[in-house]
Amino acid sequence: METLVEIRGLTKTFRGKRRGLFARPGRPTVAVDAVSLDIRRGEILGCVGGSGSGKSTLGRLILRLIEADAGTIRYGGRDLRALSPRDLHAHRRRAQIVFQDPLQSLNPRRTVAENVARPLLNFGMASAAAARRVDELFEMVGLRYPHEFSGGQCQRIAIARALALEPEFLFLDEPVSALDVSVQAQILNLLKRLQTRLGLTYLFVSHDLKIVRQFCDRTMVMYRGKHLETGSSDAVYRTPLHPFTQDFLGTVLHLRRDDAWERAAERAEDLEDEAPAMEGAHCPYAATCTRRIDRCTQAEPALRPLAGGRAVACFLHDPPAVSGPGPNQKPTPAGAFA
Repeated sequence: METLVEIRGLTKTFRGKRRGLFARPGRPTVAVDAVSLDIRRGEILGCVGGSGSGKSTLGRLILRLIEADAGTIRYGGRDLRALSPRDLHAHRRRAQIVFQDPLQSLNPRRTVAENVARPLLNFGMASAAAARRVDELFEMVGLRYPHEFSGGQCQRIAIARALALEPEFLFLDEPVSALDVSVQAQILNLLKRLQTRLGLTYLFVSHDLKIVRQFCDRTMVMYRGKHLETGSSDAVYRTPLHPFTQDFLGTVLHLRRDDAWERAAERAEDLEDEAPAMEGAHCPYAATCTRRIDRCTQAEPALRPLAGGRAVACFLHDPPAVSGPGPNQKPTPAGAFA
């Protein structure tokens, strides 16, 4: 399958702000740390992780809504970081975003039709043609009589606006997390139909691995800016390889609430904050991982491809000749967690 988006070594650090005139700047936060991945044309790639894992920042970097500190982003073979402002404006037609909260992403000073028509007018379409296109988009997303709008309907409006310029790539930044469970299914079904009908490529960010398993073709797992694991969504859900994925999927399986993954990941981050600081190179999950071996605190594992289209950044899955277990530890075999 053709690669649409190719990312290599993408890095973004947010510098802490001063809280007073004479205060020192806050500690910098590495939001995305040397992430590499490919997004294939026509697929739905899910990106899961807890709060602060860098998943939303990754999507914004791909769209150049924020600028990366290092790394490359190639879209259809073209280096996006090298585009001039004029070329980047033209590229906006090809890649759009649907935000998490539709009520915050729509301008309350404009009518619904004006919100959806604005991208078309910005790219020079005549008002009459834009009005006709808005009518088509409303019918496409199931808004035939847009006179009263719930949260789900507002998200449909946001989707219509994202589709206005006929893009081929959509970054879906937790598009259903602010909606009721019954409405979530409706929006996900709509996005799936649109993806099939229009041949779209999605990067779908979520904190809920259960939704990602059902909706996405492949899944990548992030933790503190690092890309820890990737594979088919069903494989990652059934046989997670990285201890982080194993630990939190185990928590989710015993909880019914939709924010279970998010709350579990936040608890892990709190535990890591309380753990002794680790200096030098190490696995980002080593401070709280119960399966760590000596090497986990001495070096950082690279994302290594495995059979079946899987990849994982964990020394436990290195060949025995490359890295063995500690003197009293045995590595966890791939797929041992059920």
